[in-house]
Amino acid sequence: MAVIPAHASELLGTAREHWSRPGATSLSGKPIRTLEASPQLTVNPYWDLALTLPLHERRLPVPGSGMLVEALPPPHGPFGWWVLQRRFAWALPSPGDLSWLLEQLAGRPVLDVGAGLGYWAWQLSQLGVDVLATDIAPSDAWLDEVEPFHPVDHSPADPAGHPERALLLSWPPPGALAGEVLRAYTGDTVIYLGELNPEVCAGADFFAELAEHWTLLGHSPHHVNLYGCRGVLRAYRRPYA
Repeated sequence: MAVIPAHASELLGTAREHWSRPGATSLSGKPIRTLEASPQLTVNPYWDLALTLPLHERRLPVPGSGMLVEALPPPHGPFGWWVLQRRFAWALPSPGDLSWLLEQLAGRPVLDVGAGLGYWAWQLSQLGVDVLATDIAPSDAWLDEVEPFHPVDHSPADPAGHPERALLLSWPPPGALAGEVLRAYTGDTVIYLGELNPEVCAGADFFAELAEHWTLLGHSPHHVNLYGCRGVLRAYRRPYA
C-alpha cells in the first residue's frame, strides 16, 4: 500500500472540512466525481482532494485542456492553486489520465525531467511503471520543504543516456531548458503536460521542435485543470522510430 506523506493527508482533511461546512457555495455545486468514470487504481490524494472541490462547468477552447476545477475558495483559502502546486504537482492526474498514459507508454519506462516532488512519478510507479525522476532544483528552493512522494534525483538529467525511456515533461518553465532537453533526448516517446502557450510553459524552441520532428499521437480526454490553468496532457512519437 502506498503511503501518503503527512502534509498531503493534512491538506486533504482541510479541504474536506472546508467544503462540508453549512453554506459553502461554489460556481456549480456539482462535485467532479460525477464526470469521471475511470476506476481509481492508485492512492491519489491530489485527486481525492479534487473530488471535494466543486466544478466550474465550462470547457476551455484549447483542445485537450479538459475541465476546470474551482480551487480558489474566497478569499484565499488553504488550498488555492499555488498551495496545491507547491504541495502536490502543477498538473492534477485524474484516474483517466493515468490509464491513458499507460496505453501510450506501452510498457516503456519513464524519465521524468523536472519532477518536483515526484507526484506523477509516484502515481505511475504504483501502476508498475519504472520511473527515473529528476529535478535540478533543490527540494527546499520552492517546495516548502515537504516530504517527496517519490525519490527525485537532483543531479542534472541525462536525456541522451536513456533512449529506452519515454520522456515526461510536466509544466516546464518558459525558456531554453525544455527545448534543450527535447533535442538531447534520443528515445521515441514524449509525454507533455502543461499549457500550449510558450510564454507560460516550455518556450517557443520546444514547441517548434515538437512541430518539426515529432508526431502528435493524441491527448487525454480525461485531463482536469485547476482553476485558472490551461494545461493539456499529450503524447508524441518520433516518426519512423
